[in-house]
Amino acid sequence: MAEGKELAGKVAIVTGAGRNIGRAIALTLAEAGAAVVVNVRSNKAEADGVVGEIEKAGGKAIAILGDVGDDKTGCARRRGAEKIRAHRYPRQ
Repeated sequence: MAEGKELAGKVAIVTGAGRNIGRAIALTLAEAGAAVVVNVRSNKAEADGVVGEIEKAGGKAIAILGDVGDDKTGCARRRGAEKIRAHRYPRQ
């Protein structure tokens, strides 16, 4: 899905990505080639649904649950971004 796309090789972190505008942004970024960290506050099913849609279309995504104001969530988002980047774009 990503090769030849505008955002190939990039990782996007999208907060509020479980529904509405956040979901649309996550899907659009994935369509443009970005690997996406899907961050939701508490609804794991919504996050997993968005990740599933992205993966079904050939993209890469990971779900992170937590409040954006929580330092632990910030660390988890960063680790998620590093994980998905390493998985998708291994160092050579």
